[in-house]
Amino acid sequence: CRHISEYHILNKISAGTFGEVFRGKHTRTDEIVALKRLNMEYEEEEFPITALREIDMLLKADDHENVVNVREVLLGRTVFDVYMAMEYIENDVKNWIDILKHNGKRFRIGHTKNLVCQLLQGISHLHDLWILHRNLKPANLLISSSGVLKIADFGLAREFVESKDIEKRTKMTLRVVTLWYRSPELLLHPITYSTPIDMWSVGCIMAEFITMHPLFQGCDEPNQVDLIFRMMGTPSEKNWPTINELRLWQPVTYPVYKQGEFRRKFLEAKLLDENGFDLLNGLLTMDPSQRLTASEALKHPWFK
Repeated sequence: CRHISEYHILNKISAGTFGEVFRGKHTRTDEIVALKRLNMEYEEEEFPITALREIDMLLKADDHENVVNVREVLLGRTVFDVYMAMEYIENDVKNWIDILKHNGKRFRIGHTKNLVCQLLQGISHLHDLWILHRNLKPANLLISSSGVLKIADFGLAREFVESKDIEKRTKMTLRVVTLWYRSPELLLHPITYSTPIDMWSVGCIMAEFITMHPLFQGCDEPNQVDLIFRMMGTPSEKNWPTINELRLWQPVTYPVYKQGEFRRKFLEAKLLDENGFDLLNGLLTMDPSQRLTASEALKHPWFK
């Protein structure tokens, strides 16, 4: 690893659970990069597993146009002071949505199709590499000046194993995905989970491109579940056969909402045509086993 002194740190861009991000300038080439200082405070005796995992995931996945590119890994004053130098992209999707809303504008449908397609291409690439992102949301999607969408922030990303034998599947925490983009199975505490949690987030992001507002703005997990059920209809064993395996599922706890609000909001209000509604419905299918995969979604007629 080279030393962080190869770069001048210009200013802080953001700070989160998994580290601070600065804008930096290479001392010899003058290239502007994003420098992510990885958070080491949780594990003092050994290299933090979360930091190591984030570097590993990004280095495996960053050869795709729709995944943020890592230039190099750098050391600071000590072996525990670690930075990632990544391509610098000024704008993220959340900021872009906020600017459009402030100006009373919204995305054109052709623009929405392009962004959703790019997001699906990036996610399909990650899932082909057996990587779950586990924190897809507009703030973690960067937009280059040429309109290329890049998936960023791999602080919660994790490799996974698919197996019918639950004991062989990777044991993973449920404390993942920002609440508004969290799938119903995660909210109801599954024994295990996989790629459908990312696909639910993609559906929420697609809906946000269309309405310019987050679709489910819950204040806590029970409220989030209620908002999803109100919009999509309360699930049952009939349309989600394995729902009884979820640890927090108690059918008597939830009011029975009929499916109808979702169709009214998007199809009857003419925010989407039949194909667009069918794609969004496939991404926001309650039963994760029936939810569209990224590769299936990319073949959808809406993109034709």
